Amino acid sequence: MSLKHAILSMVISQPKSGYDIAKEFSGSVNFYWGASHQQIYKTLAELENNQWLAVEGIAQLGKPNKKNYSITAKGREELLLWVEQPSKKPSAKNILLVKLLTLEEVGKDVLIKVLNDHQLKAEQNLKTYQNIEEEFFSNGVEDIKELYYVSKYLSLRYGINHAKGELLWLEETLQVLEGRK
Repeated sequence: MSLKHAILSMVISQPKSGYDIAKEFSGSVNFYWGASHQQIYKTLAELENNQWLAVEGIAQLGKPNKKNYSITAKGREELLLWVEQPSKKPSAKNILLVKLLTLEEVGKDVLIKVLNDHQLKAEQNLKTYQNIEEEFFSNGVEDIKELYYVSKYLSLRYGINHAKGELLWLEETLQVLEGRK
């Protein structure tokens, strides 16, 4: 996925400022796609140059002027073409699995500590996801009317299920390592 398409998908339902987009990236979107403020603003300029986004300047008292970005017909066309393309296999880079390859060299005790630390972080992530679900989607998907929020809910469910799967693997891996002499 490109940052261009991530930004286009964020403004498809309503115009947003660069600040709003960056805030969304540092919030919910950050769970599955990260970007720095510098990358976001550079990409916004590129999308404007490609005429995929239109910009409306908004004067503000006592603050710098604000720019609101909205998707253009050309941007919608590009986004639709991108959505219709088959998705590439997600990145399979996993530092933890590479560290596991060092088992014979570093020993199980070192890796057990690394895995326990990772397990704590994964449990915290799962708890965060579950708290978000409870706060915003306590009735599940049934009460959600707007498709925009259905997509948010489904992304959150992906995060919850992914975290549960990771925790299951960590538990199994720790049991195997702790059972070895």
